Amino acid sequence: MDPGLRSEVRGGGATLLLVGAAVLWGVRRPSTRGWAATAGGAVLLAFAVGRAVSWLADGYPGSGLLLAGVVEVVLGVAALAVAGGHREPRLGADRTDRVPSSAR
Repeated sequence: MDPGLRSEVRGGGATLLLVGAAVLWGVRRPSTRGWAATAGGAVLLAFAVGRAVSWLADGYPGSGLLLAGVVEVVLGVAALAVAGGHREPRLGADRTDRVPSSAR
């Protein structure tokens, strides 16, 4: 394989690794779960779109890469559905120490 092509593949792989680490970090906290799911879904769908463009431009990639594209679409759509269903809690919405209005 050409060293330039290897460099391009490794650069994309490193980017995907860093985005994946950020997504995994983000989903652990409720306050960052929405953006993490959105980022993960967007990256997965971007890979799927890139595969589709490559298929149209270069021809059928083989069943393994086709399956990878299908998995990317399914997981990307699922991640965006999670992100769409995630609502940030309103400030103070979960407070239990409120003073009743009759006591004011």
